[in-house]
Amino acid sequence: MRQSIATCAALVLMAFCADSVGAVTLRLETLHSFEEYVRRAEARIEDESRHGRFLSIDALVGDQRARVVGTLRRGEVVVNRLDVSDRGSYLDIPSGMVHHWLGIVFIGGARLADVVALAEDYDRHAEVFQPAVARSKLRRREGDMFDVYFRFVQKRIITVVLDVDSDARFRTVDASRVEGRVYSKRIAEVENAGEPDERVGTPDDGHGYLWRLYTYCRFQQVDDGVYVEFETISLTRDVPFGLGWVIRPFITSVPRESLVFTLETYVNVLRRIGQR
Repeated sequence: MRQSIATCAALVLMAFCADSVGAVTLRLETLHSFEEYVRRAEARIEDESRHGRFLSIDALVGDQRARVVGTLRRGEVVVNRLDVSDRGSYLDIPSGMVHHWLGIVFIGGARLADVVALAEDYDRHAEVFQPAVARSKLRRREGDMFDVYFRFVQKRIITVVLDVDSDARFRTVDASRVEGRVYSKRIAEVENAGEPDERVGTPDDGHGYLWRLYTYCRFQQVDDGVYVEFETISLTRDVPFGLGWVIRPFITSVPRESLVFTLETYVNVLRRIGQR
């Protein structure tokens, strides 16, 4: 029974992703709702900072904190799905879906300088984060501001290739803490990637696999290692009416898996550096 349900889900997802569904264009009302969601999320981040909470675990106390820290100290990634509200009211995103995840990991023996260097070494991201990143390039740097390019590849039943231009900024909070923000400014779908007839589409057009991607990075040095925390907020198209029960789990799992992959890669790379 489970196999037949999974097969059905896969077939429906393929139909959803096929060209026959047709292209969709990011609507202004969708974008404006997403921007309001981001405003609320960043207001929460700023409020936490004012109250001395840099990492998500800073808000935990007692047994709950002990359990989560214990999990992190075992080298496991802790991931949670987030959703922001205003006075208990959740924001509707017309014709779109927001995917909001937070992940944290502890890298024993790591140094803050090495973690930040890896984050800022955009020319090597395609080497470090393959196969999820096929290309990466630092186009320009001015101080702590970075203009960067990525080619993302996501394989799940179908292969989705996206060219993404982003602005990144990293800020030293104090000797033990650094934070960064990475905002996509242009995302375009790529058809026939790597082939002679490769075609890069128009931003905010196409199938709506990914319209926006914002990442909030937090790195904190402690005595015996570094905590690495990423919070991601992405915007995709919504699913067709009546298919949410089967499509939504697939769509929501991709940003979660990408976040886990990124954090696990940090662990693997920084451990190798620490062993030198």
